[in-house]
Amino acid sequence: MSDLNHLDQLPIYDSSEPVCATKPQFFTSEAILLTVHESCSISKLKHKYAIKSESGSWDFHCSGKLLSPFRGTKTLMDKSGIPIFKFWRRFTPMGNTFLIVDWATGRELCKFTTNPGRIINLALRVEFKDVVTERQRLLVLKGEWERKEALVFLGDPDIIHGNAKLIARISKKPGGKSSSSSTLFRNDDYIIEIAPNVDIALMVMLCIVFDTVKDNIQRVWNFPNVPIPATKLK
Repeated sequence: MSDLNHLDQLPIYDSSEPVCATKPQFFTSEAILLTVHESCSISKLKHKYAIKSESGSWDFHCSGKLLSPFRGTKTLMDKSGIPIFKFWRRFTPMGNTFLIVDWATGRELCKFTTNPGRIINLALRVEFKDVVTERQRLLVLKGEWERKEALVFLGDPDIIHGNAKLIARISKKPGGKSSSSSTLFRNDDYIIEIAPNVDIALMVMLCIVFDTVKDNIQRVWNFPNVPIPATKLK
C-alpha cells in the first residue's frame, strides 16, 4: 500500500479478541463511530476536544493548555467531566514520547513514540501490555498529515507477511470544520471508525496525538507560509 488513495476500500478487521490498553470498560463488541470536534479558546488559553458517539454512550472530552502543545498535559474526561486519563509529550534522543497514565493511580498505561527521522510522514508506535489478555501489543498509526487521514494497525504493517490488521481509521469529517493552513491555532473535525473489541479511549487519544503532531508539523512548514510537501503512506 503506497498511499491513502484507497482509504475507503480498506476493510476494518472484525476483531474477536480484545485489544485494550486502558480499562475493560472502554471496549465493546460492536463497531464504533466517533466524531471529534477540536476547538481553541484564545481568551481562556484552552485547547479542547469534544468526542461524540451516535448513541451517546461513548462520549469524551479532552482539554489542555493552548500554548503548550509540546509539553502541556492533556486530560481525557468521560461525558460527566470526570478525569480518567492524562497524557503529555516528552522529548527523548530517540524521538518524542507521549505518556498515557491513569488519572486516579498515576499508573503508566502505554506510550506513543515517534521517529524523529520521519518528520513529514510520521508514524506513531504504541506499545503496552493488554489489560484483558495480558499479551504484549504493538499498534502502529500511519497517516498523511496534509490530508488529515490515518490508519491504525494491530502489528507493524511494514513487516512483510507480518499479518498486521487494520483496527481503526481516522479521517477528516466530510463537510466538517477545518481551519486554513495559515491559521496559528488550527481547528479540525475528525471521524474515528473503530473495530469491535478495540479500546475506544485509546483510539480517541491516538487521534488527539495525531492531531497534535500534525498541527506542530504544519506550524513549522507554514512559517513563513511554506506549503506542506505531499506525503505518502509507505
